[in-house]
Amino acid sequence: MSNTRKPALRGTATEREATPSMFSFEWQGEKYSLLPATHIKAGVFRKVAKMENELEAMFTLVEAVAEGAALEALDEMPLSEFGEVFKAWQEHSGAGLGE
Repeated sequence: MSNTRKPALRGTATEREATPSMFSFEWQGEKYSLLPATHIKAGVFRKVAKMENELEAMFTLVEAVAEGAALEALDEMPLSEFGEVFKAWQEHSGAGLGE
């Protein structure tokens, strides 16, 4: 008799989608890195989940993953370019703000 059951997926959906690797972006010829979403503490996600303002939620997540020069570079970006970097970070990290 053959086993037709599919193997069980390991971890939660968030764990399966998330990557532990650093995210890199360029700004004005310099390279910067952001921590992946896997490094954000659960309490930050809990707070973000309650936020109604998407912009406030975005900046809260960024402050949790950006340090020093990377945060300064993000602060200098026009909002449209910041949004592109944030979206790419979300896709890389498997993190989202929802619909």
